[in-house]
Amino acid sequence: MDLTDFVSYYQLCQAAVNEVGTKLENLDADYQLHNAHNPIHHMEARMKDARSLFRKVKAHDLPLTFASIHDHIYDIGAFA
Repeated sequence: MDLTDFVSYYQLCQAAVNEVGTKLENLDADYQLHNAHNPIHHMEARMKDARSLFRKVKAHDLPLTFASIHDHIYDIGAFA
């Protein structure tokens, strides 16, 4: 696996999670300002750690390559 590609992609996913989180926080603040009820009670972002990512690739019987991660793993970053 090309480590440079993986690190760049992981950082890109982290930036995307941060960007979406910021937008959701802004929407939350705006909704609180203009409405009596706020549907967002709690929000937590997370990034799948590298070991978990590699285990998932292996569990799906995929080769441990950047392409496998990029093309088949969709939950590197998420919100709960």
